[in-house]
Amino acid sequence: MDFRSKLIALAALAAGVACGPGDPPAPAAPPCTPETCASLSAQCGDVPDGCDGMLACGTCPSGQACSATAAHQCGVVAPACVPKTCEALGKNCGPILDGCGGILDCGACADGETCSGGGVANVCGKPRCRPTTCEAAGAECGPIGDGCGKALECGGCPQGETCGGGGLANVCGAPPPPPCQPKTCTSAGASCGSMPDGCGGTLQCGACPAGQTCGGATANVCCQPKTCASLGATCGAVVDGCGETLQCGTCPPGQTCGANHVCDGS
Repeated sequence: MDFRSKLIALAALAAGVACGPGDPPAPAAPPCTPETCASLSAQCGDVPDGCDGMLACGTCPSGQACSATAAHQCGVVAPACVPKTCEALGKNCGPILDGCGGILDCGACADGETCSGGGVANVCGKPRCRPTTCEAAGAECGPIGDGCGKALECGGCPQGETCGGGGLANVCGAPPPPPCQPKTCTSAGASCGSMPDGCGGTLQCGACPAGQTCGGATANVCCQPKTCASLGATCGAVVDGCGETLQCGTCPPGQTCGANHVCDGS
């Protein structure tokens, strides 16, 4: 038997047929034992039994489907995801999740509002007002607005100061002195010479009439000096009433100058 014939015989032996005259028949294959739905743990549907047959493993109870969660197993089918809308979520601005893995764009806000500005996420609103304080506003006294429609009372000032007295609103300060009112020659009672006006300037109050002196008795007041005759003095030195001294002469021999500046007889 050549090599080719040997190969054919071996193939026939493997197939369970006689190879030729004089060869013994091949042993018969063992019978096939089909599987069952139970042995395959199959709850539903048609399943091969392993022996070229099919098993009918039944149907699933109402509300379940075959192979919903695993092959040939009854299970509940998950409903399809229904994405939410901006309106259903109560949102009107910005991006949010739709609940099914997607992203919704809920738009923009009108002028004067911002997204989440009122404190609610993805809802348009005006920013919440944050009231100021006296300290933050630099106010020491008096009422001020808090910036949110209400008034703040920032207290009073110490003695000697007033609110805004220094020129700054709501700040304590001493009021400035009144403006200087310069004197006049008349208000000062001056009739001659120069004198300060009390505000850093100088007054020129003129000159005195002939025969009078300026400031002889009172500063910046014209003075009419007296004479020996008007004083009734005939001797000695007497004051003229304007700061000067008069020499009223000497007494004749035999007379003396008395205390009243009159010569007395001996």
